[in-house]
Amino acid sequence: MRQGNLIRPLIHQSRIATAEYCRAEGIGFRIDSSNNKNKYRRNHLRNVLIPMLHQEYNSSASENIKRLSIMAARDNEYLNSIAKPIFESLAQIQLGEVAFETENLASQPPAISSRLLRNAIQILAGDLNDVPGAVVERILSAIESHSSISFQISASVKVMVTQELTTFRQITSRKTARLPKKELPIPGDIIYGKGAIISEHAT
Repeated sequence: MRQGNLIRPLIHQSRIATAEYCRAEGIGFRIDSSNNKNKYRRNHLRNVLIPMLHQEYNSSASENIKRLSIMAARDNEYLNSIAKPIFESLAQIQLGEVAFETENLASQPPAISSRLLRNAIQILAGDLNDVPGAVVERILSAIESHSSISFQISASVKVMVTQELTTFRQITSRKTARLPKKELPIPGDIIYGKGAIISEHAT
């Protein structure tokens, strides 16, 4: 399975299948002991929820989920390829800012406009790990209803939607400027820009 530049050839193989293959071929392998701890969501899903689905609802549940994920991944890859040239033609990119004419976003199918928004956020934030999925839907809703909104998306990005522009901006942290180290003669003075530090003998 391909995700951008990442290829994951064993993503759809079970642990049992890969372990049996390694044993048959004499290949050493290790099992992460944390895989048996259901306090982690991924393990609870694998060890509790999926077996329950098999037992209570459908013995083919995991195969159906796997098939659906493959189809969704293919559709997502295709839609991303469609969205890429549209993003390049509509996005107004400056240092620390990505903007679109709101009318241009509104004219796109939601499957495309949502990807344009995510691309803009990713450029400024670096990734989408800190961005809840509901954020994009909130922005789309404002665009579709011709509403004006402004809010902080993540620790590093904020968005403003008006009828004219939809603008994403990086949030820059303000750090206290540090003066360069200099020796202070006593008595004497040091000039820093328009200011000065003056020292005198104690009386």
